[in-house]
Amino acid sequence: MNAFDQLTNSHTHAQEITGSRFGWFGGSDAKTLLDVYLKRRDFMTMSNTQRNRFEVLMGWQPTPASFETPATRGGHAFEDYMQDKIKSLQNAVTGTLEREKVLRGDLYHYFGTMAHADYVIGERVFELKYIYNTPTAKVAERYECQLQWYYMLGAKDVVLVHGEGCAEPFQCFRVHEWYVPRDEDMIVALREACEWADYVIDKEVQMRQNSQSMC
Repeated sequence: MNAFDQLTNSHTHAQEITGSRFGWFGGSDAKTLLDVYLKRRDFMTMSNTQRNRFEVLMGWQPTPASFETPATRGGHAFEDYMQDKIKSLQNAVTGTLEREKVLRGDLYHYFGTMAHADYVIGERVFELKYIYNTPTAKVAERYECQLQWYYMLGAKDVVLVHGEGCAEPFQCFRVHEWYVPRDEDMIVALREACEWADYVIDKEVQMRQNSQSMC
């Protein structure tokens, strides 16, 4: 894959992710959803960031533009770098390698659940993170909700692939492989968080409709 193809693929992927923010909650939303659920937040008690995400989901405000940073460019470069190396990892399995595969899960009244998996072989998901000078266990802990989200969507196995190195110019120094065990309690909590989000959105929809009818 040449530099132009890499840039085009990264741009297309960014557009897909931006477009999926309307009507869908993805893996990057898992931590937000869990916080909203555990603290029993509604639109009045959510943080501004949480409320904005819900309003974008519902189309009540426009989807924000996607901006690239050196960190995100480094992450995309790491995905390109690993494309020919995923199958050589210890936990890889035989089968067709699929990149940026869209996984879809349960549909709720107001939204669906989905994720863009970096790489998939069979039912095994490989989630790539390019973070320098951080223990892989800490990276796995930081992204625990997102990693368990893949299990919620039906993945049989999830592997975190943690890269360390320079972002610009890209240079990968080390690659760590971390098998993520399935956490049933977390998966149950994420499903309950989705149900709570549906309930909270329904309350907000009814309130806005009532406010309009009174005008």
